[in-house]
Amino acid sequence: MAFGGGWKSPHGSPNQRANDNPVLNRRATRTNGLCRTEAAAALRKPLFQMFESEIAVNENLLIQLDKIVTDILEESLFTPSAGHGHSPVWLLGHLAIVGEAGQRMLGGKITHTEWLRLFGPGSVDSIPFNAALTKPSLINAVTENYRQLRNLALVANEAEVSRPHGVSILTGTPIVTVKHCITHLLTSHFAFHLSQLSSCRRVAGFPALF
Repeated sequence: MAFGGGWKSPHGSPNQRANDNPVLNRRATRTNGLCRTEAAAALRKPLFQMFESEIAVNENLLIQLDKIVTDILEESLFTPSAGHGHSPVWLLGHLAIVGEAGQRMLGGKITHTEWLRLFGPGSVDSIPFNAALTKPSLINAVTENYRQLRNLALVANEAEVSRPHGVSILTGTPIVTVKHCITHLLTSHFAFHLSQLSSCRRVAGFPALF
């Protein structure tokens, strides 16, 4: 894949993302003694030092997701793929619910509570057919959940992310804090399961994208 100098993220620049972030703007409005623009600029400077790179990587992973899922057919959504054995429905659902779990670490909430059992850590990836679990609905959930996670990461503070993450599946690993875990969710965890979705696409006979 070639990366030309003219490429622009559809999600906007870091400054545009910060200006569009409702949480950050609310904090800027409440700051005494500074106008809204000055307050937003003062708040942005330290916050970008924490998750700016992870957010950029996650945005790029979402672009790759769009390319990969285009060729995954609706009728194959519940079919386990060769090799890793995961079905596309489980992979998309798992990414979506983990994005919500990341939000909860940063003060957000779980929206699809019923997906914890279906797609959460330790779930069985043999998912029976469910007409409500469509390809568009799952893709929309992944896209929206990581948009919200990125927004929360933008306004996280050091005290908030320095505490232990409390995720049992990561106990005993080098991933110890909430900061470590959010970095993992935005980058390596997403990329790992994205590669499995790419495998589903290749098994179906489509050529390599990159």
